[in-house]
Amino acid sequence: QAAAAFRSIETRLPQFRVTTNGHSGVIDASGSIVASAAMGERTLVIGEALVGEPPRTLVLAWGDWVGPTAAVFLALLAAAAVLRRSLRAPGAHAEPAGALPQHAFVLPPAARVAAGVLRALARAGLLGMAAAWVLGDSALQAKPLAQIRTFTLLVLAPELAAWLLLRAFRARMAIADGRLVFARGRQRLQVALDDIAAVQPWRLPLPSLGAFLRLKAGGRWSFGIALQDPLALARALNAPVDATRWTPWLAARAAVPSRRLAHPVAKFVLLPLLLAIPAFRLHQHIAYGGAFGEFHTFGLAAYLRAFALWWAGWAIGVALCAAVLRAVIEAASVIATLAQPTSAVAVRRWLEIAGLAALYAGLPAWLLLRLLAS
Repeated sequence: QAAAAFRSIETRLPQFRVTTNGHSGVIDASGSIVASAAMGERTLVIGEALVGEPPRTLVLAWGDWVGPTAAVFLALLAAAAVLRRSLRAPGAHAEPAGALPQHAFVLPPAARVAAGVLRALARAGLLGMAAAWVLGDSALQAKPLAQIRTFTLLVLAPELAAWLLLRAFRARMAIADGRLVFARGRQRLQVALDDIAAVQPWRLPLPSLGAFLRLKAGGRWSFGIALQDPLALARALNAPVDATRWTPWLAARAAVPSRRLAHPVAKFVLLPLLLAIPAFRLHQHIAYGGAFGEFHTFGLAAYLRAFALWWAGWAIGVALCAAVLRAVIEAASVIATLAQPTSAVAVRRWLEIAGLAALYAGLPAWLLLRLLAS
């Protein structure tokens, strides 16, 4: 009955509520219970409620808006908490020099191959969509739903599958009793430190950077270790590194800390939002004659759906640009490392700065030029 009274508060409409064994009652337009019967009471309830033209309340205008609004508010609170935690000063969560990384993915060969293939498909899908966009594919440029479906199928689905597969093999690393121990719940994998001859970084960084443990008895440990800094693992184990021509590239990548603007939330959520707002506003003026034209014509739900499509479209566009920039950065970093290994760190640092500048300054500048041209 309290919930029923709240419906009257929302709609400003009276009610005559009749039940077989519950609370029957008369509720006025303000939600006050004029007359009612107790639970299980057999009686005649008599009351008067005035019926008039109800005002246009939020529920009548927007429908069941409280639950979705609360869900969005909670999601924004969660995103803000994650953003505050992740955008702290660079290096705030970095491991001390010589410390063992806390977590890694301990991958059997089949799992590494499967995750690597999925990641490669996602990266190829990104670059393929970018190429199709540049070549003028009308299906991608003019159809937002086609963009979202293609991006979901070619990029999000394999990336999510790879992430889930890696999470299944995530373990905590520690050194105890002269052994390197990988723990996940009650499961334990361990290898004696005296048996490790060297750390051998992966030549092919798929599904991520990683390394093998080469054993003194010959051969490798049967599991691969995926982690962001294989050289840090070697330092923590006090083990030599099987140096290759790619070792300076690995050292340069580890030496250049990730910047706040490089965080995925900043790049793929906040930046697309900032780009989508003026573009969507211009679309509303062109298509409906005002900033809230679609809202006045079709309602809030249609307006929010349209904005979500614009936001998703810009997120896809930013992801494609970021993928192309990442490919250029890594290719230039490899070339610089092979040509001049001693300057690999400096070159890598400037490449990362230039990539962020191209993303955060280039895309808004391009949008501004388009807006001024229109």
